[in-house]
Amino acid sequence: MPFSIIPQTDIPPPNAEAFPNFMQLQDQGTDLGLPDADTINFSNGLQATRGTGENSNVVTVVAEGAAGASVGVIDLTSDVEDGFFDDSPFPSVWTAEVLVANDAWSFDGDTTTLTFADTGVYRVIATCSLTGQIEGFAWPVGESHYGSTINGVASQHYRTNEADLAHTARWTDQMVIQVDEVPFGVGVQLYALAVSDTGTAVGRCSMSLVVERLGDTPS
Repeated sequence: MPFSIIPQTDIPPPNAEAFPNFMQLQDQGTDLGLPDADTINFSNGLQATRGTGENSNVVTVVAEGAAGASVGVIDLTSDVEDGFFDDSPFPSVWTAEVLVANDAWSFDGDTTTLTFADTGVYRVIATCSLTGQIEGFAWPVGESHYGSTINGVASQHYRTNEADLAHTARWTDQMVIQVDEVPFGVGVQLYALAVSDTGTAVGRCSMSLVVERLGDTPS
């Protein structure tokens, strides 16, 4: 009986010794050399972990702090009256408008309190303005000062006047707050040294508050 072996051409060829085949790596669409890399090293703000068990073939890359990063924005306004411009914190009440809400914190305008609901490290940026609305609001001759008070810490901004002048003060402050236990509340107010020679000093103050969660508290 005749016997023969007929090659089967559609059977996949055996894997080459260099298997697995390499992948072309790119940065912003540009090739990082030839597709022959066999090692990828993650560094400078990137953390890579390899799964176990059924996920042992999965590598997860996370930017440090990205999981907890979040931002919220709120606008605060208030009218302030004579007697507040004596270096004492003011106003006693803010009118608050939330522009970008965030579950990590809340603001109570009636108590001027920013309350954190999550632990972590936060950056608070306050863009402030204080304007006299009627004649009689003036900054004293010589050096005057003003600033914000956040979490009991007062910033310091100065100006020097040759005469009593009406002046709109604008400034920006920022600070980093570490929240270890929640709820954690901090006061958010302004202060200023101003005088009134005639009439009643009445002002309008505002603050744009940006609260950014930078990451977890240090272990």
